[in-house]
Amino acid sequence: MKKCSKIIVLSFFMIFGISAISPITFASSCNAVAICTEPNNQISQDLCSDGEGGAFITWTDNRSGLGYDIYAQKVDVNGERVWEFGGIAIYVGSGSQKYSKICSDGEGGAIIAWKDQLNETTYDIYTQRINANGSLLWNASGILVFPEVTDYSLFRLCSDKSGGAIVAWEDSDIHAQRINANGTLIWDINSVIICNATGRQEPIDVFSDDDGSTFFSWQDNRNGPESDIFAQKVDINGIILWDSNGTEICTANDHQLTPRICTDGAGGAIVNWLDLRGSAVQIYAQHISSTGNIQWVSNGTLLANYSEGIPIEMCSDNEGGAIIVFRYFFDVLRNLYALRINSNGTILYGTLIHTSGNSPMSNWKICSDNAGGAFIAWSRGENPLEHDILAQRVDSNGNIDWPTTGKVICDAPGHQSSVNIISNGLGSTFISWVDSIYGENNADIYLSLLEKRKEQGTIIFSNFYLPLIILAILALVIVSRRHVSQNSKN
Repeated sequence: MKKCSKIIVLSFFMIFGISAISPITFASSCNAVAICTEPNNQISQDLCSDGEGGAFITWTDNRSGLGYDIYAQKVDVNGERVWEFGGIAIYVGSGSQKYSKICSDGEGGAIIAWKDQLNETTYDIYTQRINANGSLLWNASGILVFPEVTDYSLFRLCSDKSGGAIVAWEDSDIHAQRINANGTLIWDINSVIICNATGRQEPIDVFSDDDGSTFFSWQDNRNGPESDIFAQKVDINGIILWDSNGTEICTANDHQLTPRICTDGAGGAIVNWLDLRGSAVQIYAQHISSTGNIQWVSNGTLLANYSEGIPIEMCSDNEGGAIIVFRYFFDVLRNLYALRINSNGTILYGTLIHTSGNSPMSNWKICSDNAGGAFIAWSRGENPLEHDILAQRVDSNGNIDWPTTGKVICDAPGHQSSVNIISNGLGSTFISWVDSIYGENNADIYLSLLEKRKEQGTIIFSNFYLPLIILAILALVIVSRRHVSQNSKN
């Protein structure tokens, strides 16, 4: 009997030990770092790489209860906070500072832009640069980029690849300004006019290439009430390189909406958009060369029919093509798809990456995995005020890392929303979000580091540890039965 007891104890510790070293965490499905949990609301967060596997994150913060200010935090390659808990103040002033954006300065620091409230409808756009230690490098109050834009005006920020940044905004027309590493405005004192054609131009999407050139895309009403898609390229000196007021990407009948733009890796760009020509919402794309020449068929290449009327998201595949994430409008199961195209506009795959059943999805974002694939993150929930954060990775061949139910990033009680996602440059990604309980004035900022699924040679719980546990249990049963049988014979 003592021998049997020893075997039972040994088996128990074997099972417990195997479970303990398993890479699966049973206790929680929200393995996140609290970036800021100060009183009142922390919202409008944005991310960028620090160039060393970590990230900077900025947000709009009402911890004072007197108005919103701008704060930031840095995390290391493991996703752990580097600076003091609650972050460092970028700008704290009277009124409200909102809609902070951040980009890398390429030198281990970051540049942050925000809108500073003048009155109920008017804002100034300011910027500030910080180094790797969080020290402010420009004036304590920031650098004024442009005065008096309206509250509804959108603005974008990207690196100039020389220690500074490009700020772009729309206020009926589209403007841009470059600020160098020293905080000096380099282009025309009142900004470079990207487009001032008749009608309205909005919204804009922006990226910068390795040589410092900046690319813009937008929807444009110059030809009447139906919007078209235009694009522009500007060199690092602010010189317009393509057609004045933009090169036509699509001027087909009906509306073309919410364009996205990314690099083709050769000085040009890929643009995609939602298109209402015909009887359905469709996804189209176009390739434009470094010199502004259209590469595919006029008015774009059709990629998918019946897209849902929600902005699609896109990133470069770093091989001359792009990866696009979208939903089909008539898909009652609310599925999410990824589609990859090459530089010729050929569809390389169309992959189902998530099935949510009847649970609504929103706010999906995408970033490259730097290996021809992409990470995608989104919020989902049956209750519109209680969403969770999920993610998926799709590789260069369209294979997904996790089941179509998605990888749960956080399903803690409350509402997780406003997802942002960036690559850390080392095969992993940072995902940040706003975490709140609706009805309470207490939204916080959280972040998680997501690694792609381990490749061959890595132990996976489902195909290694679980069989070991089963074998240990079977061994325990067999030994126990034999011992009972021997005692019966005796």
